[in-house]
Amino acid sequence: MFKKLLARNEISVLQRRFQSYVHPVSKLGLQLQSQLNEQTQEQKQENADRNTNTIYQNFKESLESLNETSPSSLHRSFGLNAPLTQLLKRSSAENGCHVEPFQILSTICQFELARSHHFEIVLTHLIGRGCFQDAIALWVKYLECIAENPFTISQSSANRNESWNSHENNQALATLAYTLLSGNVPDLQVLNSILQLDVNKHQTVPFAKAQKLSKIVVKDPLQSQAAQNALSLLFRQYVASDKSSFLAQLDGVLQLRQLNELYSAYHSGKSTSNDPDILCKFMDKFVELNKPLDAITIYNQHKSLDSSALQNKLLIAVAALQSNNRQLKLDRILAIWNSILKAKANADSYAALIRSLDVSGHVVQLQSIYSNEIPDGFKRQSVVLEPYLTALVHHGKIDYEALSSKLPPQIESVSLVNAVLLQMLRDDVPQSEWENFYRLQFIGGDAPHRPTSLSLAIRMWANWKFGPEDKKDFQFLKSIAISSRDLIKSNSIIEHFIKIVPNIRPVRELFEQIRLPLSSRKYALFLQSEFVKRNGDYHWAERIFKEYLKDCKNQLGKVDRYVIEPMINGFDELAILEQDSSFLLKVSVYQSLAGKLNVTLSNQCLAKTLHAAAMLSKVKSGKFSQSEQEFLNDFLQSLSISDNFNASSRDLDALRQSNVSIPPNL
Repeated sequence: MFKKLLARNEISVLQRRFQSYVHPVSKLGLQLQSQLNEQTQEQKQENADRNTNTIYQNFKESLESLNETSPSSLHRSFGLNAPLTQLLKRSSAENGCHVEPFQILSTICQFELARSHHFEIVLTHLIGRGCFQDAIALWVKYLECIAENPFTISQSSANRNESWNSHENNQALATLAYTLLSGNVPDLQVLNSILQLDVNKHQTVPFAKAQKLSKIVVKDPLQSQAAQNALSLLFRQYVASDKSSFLAQLDGVLQLRQLNELYSAYHSGKSTSNDPDILCKFMDKFVELNKPLDAITIYNQHKSLDSSALQNKLLIAVAALQSNNRQLKLDRILAIWNSILKAKANADSYAALIRSLDVSGHVVQLQSIYSNEIPDGFKRQSVVLEPYLTALVHHGKIDYEALSSKLPPQIESVSLVNAVLLQMLRDDVPQSEWENFYRLQFIGGDAPHRPTSLSLAIRMWANWKFGPEDKKDFQFLKSIAISSRDLIKSNSIIEHFIKIVPNIRPVRELFEQIRLPLSSRKYALFLQSEFVKRNGDYHWAERIFKEYLKDCKNQLGKVDRYVIEPMINGFDELAILEQDSSFLLKVSVYQSLAGKLNVTLSNQCLAKTLHAAAMLSKVKSGKFSQSEQEFLNDFLQSLSISDNFNASSRDLDALRQSNVSIPPNL
């Protein structure tokens, strides 16, 4: 008994010692942070007897002392990152400060404490002061630090993405400094050498980020414009020297902002804006990112090229334009086809026609045209056959057995590969057969294709589907080795996943795993799914929305149109499907919320509500309840005073025929 009691006392003493222990590096970080906080408070009271230089000197002495006792712990620590960042920013911002940011950075480099975002602060400071040669020298020092201490970039798992962003920012800042060197003639090969980029690995200069920083970091307007001109010249050299790399870069773009930046840089280059292959790739990407009007703009800007390839892409872009009128969408496609393409149709033209009918949802017309109008010689070509088979899968018009019998010996498009993998899952093909096909297409150095975001979404569904019956421990993104911190890529995969799974169960399970951090666009995907997926429930969507509102009570800027519009669109569609006008009152709630938060709804969302009202007016012969009629009156009045909304004449006629009062200005 006595021995047991003694053992417990010893354990208790050890626990207390462990709980009170603070690592020396963390202790130094806390001291530095405390001194910085005290300085801030003294400055507020206009009684600052402690300046940045004093804090720096005290920190340097403590650091030297710590290095004598435990030098090995410094190079891989990250407990000093935040206070050092604050110290550097304060030194950069103070006029007449007794200690330069470069001096502080040199000290922490000496002790291997410098991290990529510390270099970013000082590079920005030097360029802002016009010290471009010094900035290049610091970039060289940065590369040396990375070589000596890999923790310069990857300091902790929690901040790894932030650190890699700083690394790219540093590349962009070094690029900016290079463009502004006195007497310098921009040369891409020289810049690649300075940045140590491996063109064989498709490593490229971050042109878009450098262009953005040239307008923020460089204070002198003339120097800022000179940097932008030099960057345009370098960009033209890049595109001309490595077209395949640029096309590969475009393939990997997942964000509209990034695509806009790349097109702006490309279009501003006089000698690079007329390559049909590159223009076609831009048009494809804009359609893929749901911006078909931007794709049409590209065509109009380069119509004088008289390129059949651009005309084919125009057909697909027109097909992707939104409209509540199916016949109008088909008429648009046929108008382009008959006026521009039909007379000189070749295999590529027919492939574009197939893709356009696929995109617009006119699968019956697609099958008819394929059977009756496309010459047999073209049908046998992969460029025509593959989009046709892909379209049949998209619209559920073929099973895997029939699909497998029509596949070409070597599939050329990753779109068809994804379609085959998807149909195999739909038809419950054995896991071994599915895995073999996936491996054949994507795995290994000689694999013919690289997996896209859609490929990874299908892979994720397969992992979930083929996994244990009890799914409680299944980790969606982890199953495909994707980090949720990679927001751009993970959100793209999630969007595709929600579209392809047949029912709501895996969607809800995924939501519980990735609901944080809060993102309106991410939540929008899950809200929308409750209205369109089998077993979805709009009550569930309302609960998710209310939770989102509660979580955003201190950051209402996150409650934007991206999270409100799915609720409005969902209830509009539900009202049409159920022929139940009471759902218009749900629409009213979310439109009212948008008004209170000063959120401007898109014209597409407003048009959907107008269309729902028109469809319901036919069913109800214009006989709405008092509350419904009040909402309609207010809604139509708001449309009548909108400067940029063009109401569908077809929907307005339907409302008039049902004796619904229409404002004269609409």
